Amino acid sequence: REFECRGRKYSLEIAPARVTDGDTEIECFPSKREEMVEDALRKMMAEGQGIFLDGESGVSFTLYQLQKELKNTGHSYSTQQIKQALTILARTDIELKSEDAEIEIHFSPIETLGFKGKNDEKQTFVRFSPLVTKSIQERSFRLINYEQVMSYKGVIARLLHKRMSHHYTQASLNDPYHFLLTTIIRDFGLTKQAQLRNNQIEVEKALDEMKEKNVVLTFKADKVID
Repeated sequence: REFECRGRKYSLEIAPARVTDGDTEIECFPSKREEMVEDALRKMMAEGQGIFLDGESGVSFTLYQLQKELKNTGHSYSTQQIKQALTILARTDIELKSEDAEIEIHFSPIETLGFKGKNDEKQTFVRFSPLVTKSIQERSFRLINYEQVMSYKGVIARLLHKRMSHHYTQASLNDPYHFLLTTIIRDFGLTKQAQLRNNQIEVEKALDEMKEKNVVLTFKADKVID
């Protein structure tokens, strides 16, 4: 699919991960579970468990620690589900290209994944995409309220919160944040409904949830004409 970031157009192609589910080999794309796992790992890295493997940022942990962290934010998964999520993140291939062909990047959300031990697993480690290390070194990352982001029920609210944290650097009462419904549909990979107002209802529900959590003070939406 295609999307836009900071005024620049990109194309994105994702090849699903091949994983074993029982006796069957299946292909899986990263979903909400994988997003929760990746965000929890970054939080653990930021709070003292971060390591550098061959110059790239990573984190060392146990599956139990990760399971406990996810449970504390309302996301309960078995250790087997978490292990599968880590495998999907490590085996998913992403190709990102800019429209002007100046940028072409191939990466996985997790570049390296390792388990040490068996039933009494002692340690697990992951190495993140080089893009994470680049952001740390250049200090181009943005702070985010982890607890709020992890608590959203709707995917649109979660993605919109992250988008605003990245882009709404001039936040103030006198400078509201503007966006187009079609932009959200495109950049979030949402299904465009036959009647666009149905998409608007979904986005407004997300904004209502953000209001409930005191992230958004108020919002105004223009009427959509299908």
